Amino acid sequence: MLKDDFFTITTLATENDNISASLELNEKHKIFDGHFPGKPVVPGVCMLQMVKEATEAALGNKLLLTRAEELKFLMIIDPAECRKLEMLLKYIREKNGKIIIEASLLKDRSVCFKFKGQFSLSD
Repeated sequence: MLKDDFFTITTLATENDNISASLELNEKHKIFDGHFPGKPVVPGVCMLQMVKEATEAALGNKLLLTRAEELKFLMIIDPAECRKLEMLLKYIREKNGKIIIEASLLKDRSVCFKFKGQFSLSD
């Protein structure tokens, strides 16, 4: 949905139950025309979608968000100032097919966004 348009994944690595990814924002994306004109900011919903889509890419499955326990927006991401982000994620696959996620988006090693929640496999 946003991958390869709003952002691209430049590196992606999975080790055990950990995923790390380097992401690059498209600072010219039309979302920034309205969020906000003259002072672009990555919308929070886009941060969550980036975590979802990078997780899908790493696990090779389409996912559906079924529970968001924690969403913390700790720092504004201005795509004109910072196009490159890192995503760090830990996940647990439960027997019922649910995937428990703890993820962070970072710019220059500072955490911008934290998420804890649950996804399920989507058809």
